[in-house]
Amino acid sequence: MDRESGVNEELRPTPTCLGCIVNTGRILLIQRAAEPNKGYWSFPGGRVELGETILDAVRREVHEETGLTVEPQRAFQVYDWITRDEAGDVRFHYLVNYVLCRYV
Repeated sequence: MDRESGVNEELRPTPTCLGCIVNTGRILLIQRAAEPNKGYWSFPGGRVELGETILDAVRREVHEETGLTVEPQRAFQVYDWITRDEAGDVRFHYLVNYVLCRYV
């Protein structure tokens, strides 16, 4: 619990990024290995670390997950992904930044 705001730090929105990589008319997807959404198909990406820009984060995350080097072009969409438990309380809140990337 943050003393100043009274908000549980774990319940603050978490900034994330996803790399949308198009190459020769094909889009790169990965199958998620961990929760949330384990087993589902997604763009590669992950959390933005403290002090890291969204573009630097997507470059790092895509490389970590796929081994590919990409050049982020621009963020083009932000989506709030909020999941709630059975009582309606917020379980997760991610700010998902979609970034168009060029395969290098």
